Parts: sequence; C-alpha cells; structure tokens
Amino acid sequence: MLHLTQTLNSFKLILRKTMVNYTTLIISLLIESILNAILSYYLQIEFFADVTLSLRLIFIFGSVYLLGTQDANLKSLRLAIVKNDTKEIQQYIAWNFSFVKKTLLTSIILALVFFIIFDPLNLFFWGTDTLRIYYLPFIFFVAPLFSVVRLFSSFISCQGKSYISLLINDLGLNLLLLILIFLEFSIFNTNPNNEIMVLRIIFKAYAALAIIVIGFTLVYFWKHLSALTLSYNPKLTKLKWVEDAKTHARNILAFTISSNITILLVGALAFHDKKLAYYNISFLIAKFVVLIPTAIFRPFIPSISSVMHNKKNRLALSKNWSEAKILNMVLVSLTCLLIFIFDDEILGIFGSEFRESQAVYILDIILIGESIRCLFGYNELLLCYTNLINELTKIELINLILQLSLSLVFFNINDITGIALAYAISINIYSILVYSKTKQCIPLNNN
Repeated sequence: MLHLTQTLNSFKLILRKTMVNYTTLIISLLIESILNAILSYYLQIEFFADVTLSLRLIFIFGSVYLLGTQDANLKSLRLAIVKNDTKEIQQYIAWNFSFVKKTLLTSIILALVFFIIFDPLNLFFWGTDTLRIYYLPFIFFVAPLFSVVRLFSSFISCQGKSYISLLINDLGLNLLLLILIFLEFSIFNTNPNNEIMVLRIIFKAYAALAIIVIGFTLVYFWKHLSALTLSYNPKLTKLKWVEDAKTHARNILAFTISSNITILLVGALAFHDKKLAYYNISFLIAKFVVLIPTAIFRPFIPSISSVMHNKKNRLALSKNWSEAKILNMVLVSLTCLLIFIFDDEILGIFGSEFRESQAVYILDIILIGESIRCLFGYNELLLCYTNLINELTKIELINLILQLSLSLVFFNINDITGIALAYAISINIYSILVYSKTKQCIPLNNN
C-alpha cells in the first residue's frame, strides 16, 4: 500500500510538471498558429509558403552558425557559474564570441553579396522583381540575429533563468511578429502582398528580439560585462570547451539537417507552390503532439548526466522515467486521435485552400508518423547527456540518408504526399534505433 501511494505521488508530481511545461509550450504554439493563420489569410498561399520556408532556413542556418555552443554552454558555462569562478566565466564568454564570430560575419558578408547581385530593392539598374532568389539576402541577414538570440538565451539558461530563455525562444518572436503585423496591416494599411514589406516585418521582429535578449543578458551578467570587451586569450581556452562544442556541433548539424531535409526537398521541388504550404502547416499542427514528450522528459536533463555513476539515483531516475513513459503514451495517443478526427476542420482555420484532399492526406501521414515516434518517449536525451552523443550523431546521419533516399523514391511515385510518407517511415526507424541504443548502453531499468 505504501509503495502504491509513493508511486501515485511520484506520478502526480510528473503530471504537474508536465502540465506546467506543456501549457507554456502550447501557449507559444497557439500564438505561432494564430500568426500562421493571419499570414495565410492576408497572403496568397504561394507567397505564404515561401515565407514559411524562409523562416525554416533561418532556423537551420542560425542553429548551425553557433557551432554547438548553445548546448555546450549548458555544461561548461553553467559549471563555471555554479563554481562562481568570475575569471573562468569571462574567459568562457570571450572564447564563445570568438568561436562563432567567423560564421556570423560570413553570413553577413554573403547577405551583402547577394543583396548587391540580386538587388531586391531595385537600387541598381540590374534590379528586377522577377527574381525569387531575393529571399537569399534576407535569410543570410536574419540568420545571425537568430543566432544571437539563441546564444544569449543559452547564457540566461546557465544563470538558472531557463523560464525566461524559454519565453524568449518559444514565445518572443511569434508575439513580436503578431504585434508588428497588426501595426503594419491594420494601422498603417500596408499591402500584405508586398513581399519586401513582409520580409522587412520579419527582420524587425528578429532585430527587436535580439535587443531584448541582449538586455536580459546584461542584467544577469552585469558582474561580467568586461567579458563583452575582453581580449580573447587562446592560451586560457580549455580543450574541453572546444571538444564539447565540436561534439555538439556535429550532432546539431546532423539533427538539424535530418529534421528538415524533407521540408527542404519540398521547398526545392515545389517552391512558390501551395503544396509547400500544406507541408509546413502539417508540421505546425503535428507539433501539438511533438511537444508532449518535450514537456514530459526535458525536466530530467539536469539529473541524467549526474546519476549514471550513482546506483541509488540511477534507480530513482529509472522509476520516474518509466512513469513518465506511461503518461507520455496516454497523452500522445489522445492528442493524436483528437487531431485526426478533426483534421479537416483544423486545416480550415488556415483557409479554404487547406481543406483540399492532398492537404488532409499530408497532415494525417505526418501526424501519425510523429505520434508513433513520440510514443517511444524522448530517449535521445539519454544519449545526448550521458557522453554517448557521438552514438546519437551516427543515428542522425543514418536517418538523414534514409530520409533523403526514401523521399526521392516516393516523390517519383506520389509527389509531395510521397515525401511525407518517407518522412513518417524514416523517423520511426530512427526512433527504433535510438531506443535500441539506449537499452544497450544506458544502465536504466525499463528505459
């Protein structure tokens, strides 16, 4: 009886934490959904597809530019902060800036080159509105701003203010975009189908968010402001910093590409086409399921790496992880079923064109694929935070090759719907491989 009571209390605690985390993530996702609904209402569906693809490319480039430091910071910088080692904190931040400086500058230089060559604003005699490629200078200008937001928000997380970092990353951009779009379209009566104006709105939102996150960082690191102007000394760089960053960079690169390869393929094969809009909106809707294991298992991160060498703590983590898996399976199944039943009505929120049969098929395939994957839980965390990240990277590369191969084959059979099917199949093979590796390498019972 006592054991049952303890189990119920533990389960209630996990459920309470999950609801708090999921509510925060859902609020952000709802705002993102409202934003997409407004954009799809104002913009032609083909233009809406182009904008969503551009935002996806900004995310990809911006994540890669940081060279893994946004995740490595949670180990190295966090440890220095816990030790209250001011000198190490300042040197780490100075090294971090030096480490990513070249990639950020390269992006800005590429943006300037593309801006001059393609002249999207018709500043020179060779400018033309027919060049769809004018999205490139916009993407390369904005991606460094995205990187700045992610980098500085990781600093804030290291200070123990993860909720502020979460709000900035998951809520800030979409909220700013909603405000700016309301001002431009409703107050200033800007033409919503002026593509350059829409891109300017997105640029302003990222710039404002970068200023906000830098402001928060200055508040929490006011004792270490000298690090912003500190002369970087390579001799003081710890090899572990570099190795951790490189390890995470490889994993982030593999994960980012494998997670987005089918969207990039659809963008290349159906650029300026409503099928691209169908595909992007399907992923947005499926996120209501994908966020469930994120909300349930991410709170385990601080304890994962520290329990592997302690049998008692390891058994406690194993027990809680098993309880979390049960909760995850129930919530994922119910959410998937609810979306599947009302798929047509949900798509209709984004406009009547999204209720076409192909859009419904794509949503159902991606939804079912993501839901089956989520039933496995979040075993990637066990590999990522127990020094088995290289094993996870290998599986990510297998997933990338599999997605690319299946997508090209299935596209020839059933167009964009075939790519959605290829994605659903490959991510579940990936989940099986990750689950098998955790069972093999991680000493947890019933993981």
